[in-house]
Amino acid sequence: MIIFFIALILIVVWKARFGSFHEDYMGKSQTCALKGLFAVIIVFSHLRGYISLPSNIYNDAFSYTINFIGQLMVALFFFYSGFGIMKSYEKNNDYQKGFIKKRVVKVLVEFDVAVLLYLILSLIIGSYYDWSNYVFCWIGWKSIGNSNWFVFVILLLYVITYLSFFVIKRVKDIKKPLYLAIITTILSFSAIIVLRFVAEGSWWYDTILCYAFGMWFALIKENFDAFIKRGKKEHWGTIAVVTVLFVALYFIAGRINPFAITYNMCACAFCLLITVLTTKVKLDNVILKWLGIHSFAIYVLQRIPMIVLHKVGIANPYVFSIIAIIITMIMAYAFVKIFAITRKKINVETK
Repeated sequence: MIIFFIALILIVVWKARFGSFHEDYMGKSQTCALKGLFAVIIVFSHLRGYISLPSNIYNDAFSYTINFIGQLMVALFFFYSGFGIMKSYEKNNDYQKGFIKKRVVKVLVEFDVAVLLYLILSLIIGSYYDWSNYVFCWIGWKSIGNSNWFVFVILLLYVITYLSFFVIKRVKDIKKPLYLAIITTILSFSAIIVLRFVAEGSWWYDTILCYAFGMWFALIKENFDAFIKRGKKEHWGTIAVVTVLFVALYFIAGRINPFAITYNMCACAFCLLITVLTTKVKLDNVILKWLGIHSFAIYVLQRIPMIVLHKVGIANPYVFSIIAIIITMIMAYAFVKIFAITRKKINVETK
């Protein structure tokens, strides 16, 4: 299975450009490419739940790599989301007016369409769940075979952000972005505490702070850029320091991790490390961008072919994986295309 990672690495380095400083390292093209990269890693991770890998050095290396990355594979999605929201808010303090429609409703509708597909599939193959799963699967709190926790948490973070908008409504304009970051961080800490006691596992809350960290990074980005641009010493020095910080937090989190706070800090350091690296390396190829554009669809749909292939009894892990990946990409393409056409039609009809 390590061949899949090798293929992914080849895709990543294809047309990659190296330089002293890439101005658009937080631009849509770059962040989209990275989302695509980690969307595929998430698929690799979920595949292991449906296949049995023979033990050998190559498969063991594949599993070790997935285990090492762990929850960090979703960290950048939270980070980029928080960053994007803060940048949008800085440009327009009335951004909150359409926030629920643009963020919450959009995610929820697309997710629920995917959940409906899982519901139909479960009825066809005869898989049944507790009544609570059928009730709460629509918001991601429960699952009927689909991936769910990430969607629930991102929706929770959007609600937290919306509440933060109301709290800072009367604050002077110049300080609103700062207070938005502060209140979102406080409420995110509160969410971690609550989820610690009610969620099924630490993966529900051990990367949450990456979202607020993305907001903070948006606020300091100009100063960060100015420091990095001072020279090679500052640039490589920052990469070295952040790397050491990430490695230290990664191993500390395995031993001292109350309420997953240490791991959250490790995930934030990981996001910062990737960010610093992308100031020097630009990922610029059509495959990664395509994967990034379809990353949400890939996430919510990937288990459908895996469930079907497992049900029909395809035992060869390599054949299983290849077919599952191909079908997932086809479904993701159709999913995004249909929603794009639907949104366009609705907009035309409402004009």
